Amino acid sequence: MEQQQGGWVFVGFPDEHLRSILRAGATQLWDDARTIGKAPGQPVFFLQTRERGAAWLGSGIVRQVEERWKAFGVYVETWVVLPRLLPVVAPETGAPPPSGHRPSDSVRRLGSAAWENRTLAARLGFTEFRSRTPYLEEARDLRLSGSDWAVVCELQPQLRTLWPE
Repeated sequence: MEQQQGGWVFVGFPDEHLRSILRAGATQLWDDARTIGKAPGQPVFFLQTRERGAAWLGSGIVRQVEERWKAFGVYVETWVVLPRLLPVVAPETGAPPPSGHRPSDSVRRLGSAAWENRTLAARLGFTEFRSRTPYLEEARDLRLSGSDWAVVCELQPQLRTLWPE
């Protein structure tokens, strides 16, 4: 994913199991994902939230959005489904990255840095972040900026494999 290009994180809530839904090559309608801002060709990354932390599941691409007067409904083609859940690594969890990769000092200080999408930071385990718009904290789809993607990949370099360059 290019630095400037935007994308999305589609979130699975703790009481649902996205892993059973996602199939590589299949297109699925997410009827609770907002259509605003979505455009065909944008990357989508799948994140499963759980009682203890969150995990990455895979990636896909926006194929189509519902008619322009509908607020919800996004068709996403799944490209990659990871063989195993990849637990999210956030500096505040204290857990070492699975790869043994040590994030840079700037990333380790991210708990006090400004993310472009504070709700995404909170979902990834940066506990000091809470959205200024609480109704978005339970949204299915979260905006992923190029700079936030760079931070996430600094924490977990293996995520770069989810989006073929």
